[in-house]
Amino acid sequence: MRRLRILALSLAALVLLVAAADPADVAPQVADEGYFIERGADATDDVVGRAVSDARSAGSRFYAVVLADEPASGATFYADSILDRLPDQRGTVLVVATETVGWAQNLDTWTTDELDRALEASLNGSTSDDVVRIFVDELIEPSSGGGGWILLGIVVIVGAVVAFLVWRGSRARRRREAEQLDEVKAKARAQIDAIANDILDDEDEVAEAANPEATAHFEHATATYADAAERLERAATPQEVLDIVVDLDEAIWHLDAAEALLDGQPVPDKPARPTVPEPRPEPTAPPPASTGSAPPLPTYQRRSGRRSGFGADDMLKTVLAMGAMRSMSGGSRRRSSSRRSGSSGSRSRSSGRSRGGGRRRG
Repeated sequence: MRRLRILALSLAALVLLVAAADPADVAPQVADEGYFIERGADATDDVVGRAVSDARSAGSRFYAVVLADEPASGATFYADSILDRLPDQRGTVLVVATETVGWAQNLDTWTTDELDRALEASLNGSTSDDVVRIFVDELIEPSSGGGGWILLGIVVIVGAVVAFLVWRGSRARRRREAEQLDEVKAKARAQIDAIANDILDDEDEVAEAANPEATAHFEHATATYADAAERLERAATPQEVLDIVVDLDEAIWHLDAAEALLDGQPVPDKPARPTVPEPRPEPTAPPPASTGSAPPLPTYQRRSGRRSGFGADDMLKTVLAMGAMRSMSGGSRRRSSSRRSGSSGSRSRSSGRSRGGGRRRG
C-alpha cells in the first residue's frame, strides 16, 4: 500500500514536471518584463527580449511566452489565458510551445490578417528563438503578399512624379520671370541713358539762364536720375523696377518743365502718379465707337518724342508686362501637405478581441 502511494506521488510529480507552466504564474512576469521563457525551452533572453523591444518600437503592446512543453489546450488558448490575466487585458500575446504556436490580441496595433501572415511565416522556424524572431520581423517588415505595402509603393512613386513636375514647372516659371525682369530692366536702363543725355544737353543752358524755377526743376530731375540709376542695379523684383520707372517719368516731367521755362512757355501739368491697370479678359464684342475727339498733345520746341515718357507706347508696354509679372508672383500659393504612411502612429488599432494559431512544422 505504501509502495502504491509512493508511486502515485511520483507520477503526480512527473506530471507537474512535464506540464506547461500555469498561466496564473506566468502572467505577472509577462506583464512586468514583456516576456517569459520557461526553463528548458529552446529560447534565449537575448533573442526574445530584442524581438519584444522591436515590436513595441513599432507601436505594439507586445508580449511573448516560450514554453518547454505543450499546454493541454494548445498555444492559442494559452495565449488567450495570459491576455485575460494582464492588468488591462490589452495587447498582443504570442505563445510558442513545443508543438503549436498561437496568438491572442485585444485593441492593439496589428490586424488579424497581419498576425496570421506572421504566424504562417514563423511556423517554419527550427527553434523557438527562430519562431519569435520571424513572427516579429514579418509584422514589422512583411516579406511578401502585403497589399498595403504595394499601395504604399504606388503612393511614393506618384508623389515623386508629382514633386518632380512641380519642381520643373517652378523652375521654368522662375526662368521666365528672370528673363522678363532682365527685359524690363534693359528698357528702364535705356530710359535712364536717354535722360542722362538730356541732362548733359541742358546743363550749360540752365546754368547760363539763371532762372531759379528752371534750376530747381533741373536739379530735381538730376537727383531723381542718379537715384534711379543706382537702384536699378540692385533691383531684384518686378515691383522694384516698376517703382523706378514711375520715378523716371517724374524726372522727365521736371526736365520738360525746365525746358518750357527756358523756352518761355508755360510749365506742363505734372502727370498723376500712374497705376498699372489690372489684367482684364478680352471683350467678346468690339467697344462702341467714340463720339468725341482726343485732346491735342502739347507741342514743344525740344524732343517732343521724349515727353510724357510713361505714356509712350514702349514704356507703357513695359509697365504692363511688369504688372502681369507682379500678379503672377504675388498671388497666393497653395501649400501641399503629405502624410507619411507606414509609421506606427498611422496604424489603425484592431477593433476587438481576436486569436489565431497553428502547428509548428518540423
